[in-house]
Amino acid sequence: MASDNEVVVIVEKQTCGRGKQHTHTKRTKSNGPSMDALEARMTGLEDTLSGIQATLSDVIDHLDGLEIDYGGITQATEATLREFQKGKALTIPTECIPKPYKMLSAVRLKETSISPASSQDVPTEGVRRRKERAIHGKRPKAMGEGTWDVGSP
Repeated sequence: MASDNEVVVIVEKQTCGRGKQHTHTKRTKSNGPSMDALEARMTGLEDTLSGIQATLSDVIDHLDGLEIDYGGITQATEATLREFQKGKALTIPTECIPKPYKMLSAVRLKETSISPASSQDVPTEGVRRRKERAIHGKRPKAMGEGTWDVGSP
């Protein structure tokens, strides 16, 4: 069964004294509907890739922004650690914190640095505390009372 694109060639060969008939089929290349289908698929792939490239570009821009934010946080953290290692800081110095991150703080920050001498000026409130211990699985008993100084927000 030969189609339009196939050519049938019949070749007779003699082998070992007996005659045999061999059929060879050659297929020719066609540039018909298969090229149109490939071009349509290529166009679809190009459209998909352009959408993916736009998405990747947005992701890269977002990552660049995160990297800048991370750099600011890292610099503030390094400065704070240096101050703690020197033994000079009781709290995070506000000048080490970039302005955008000051807004993230739940505690109101003073714009001046706090030194051990000025830490007495920070308002505090007394909070009751109890020392408790359990005796053989019984209910804990109060051993004593005192106060802790806790900075107010």
